[in-house]
Amino acid sequence: MCRYDGAIAEHIYWKNRDEFALLMGNFVNRKINGENFSEDFSFLFQQLKNTHSEFISELVSEKLKDFQPDVRSAKFGSLMSFLRAKYDNFSEDYNNKQFYDYIKNCFLKLQKVLNEE
Repeated sequence: MCRYDGAIAEHIYWKNRDEFALLMGNFVNRKINGENFSEDFSFLFQQLKNTHSEFISELVSEKLKDFQPDVRSAKFGSLMSFLRAKYDNFSEDYNNKQFYDYIKNCFLKLQKVLNEE
C-alpha cells in the first residue's frame, strides 16, 4: 500500500482543488489575513489527512479496488506538497510580504493548472 500512498494523497488534493483555490484566493485578494489563512489552511490539511486515512481503509477493504487516480492529480499534488512544505517554514510569521508573495505565486500556478482542465 505504501507505494500508492503518494498517488492517493495527490488524488485527494486534486479532488479538493477548488477549496485550495478559494482559500488561497481569499488570502491573495486580502479577504482574510495571514492568521486566518494559516488556521484555515491547517484545518483543510487536517481534513484531507483524515480523508486519506478513510480512503486507505476503503482501499484495503477493496471497496475501491478499481481506484484509478486522475492523471492531472500528479501535477497538482506536487504543487500542494511543495506549498505545504514551504508553508511550514514560515512558522507563524504569516503576515510578512515574503509569505504573501509566496502564496500569491502558488495561487497563480494553481490557476494555471486549473485553467488546463
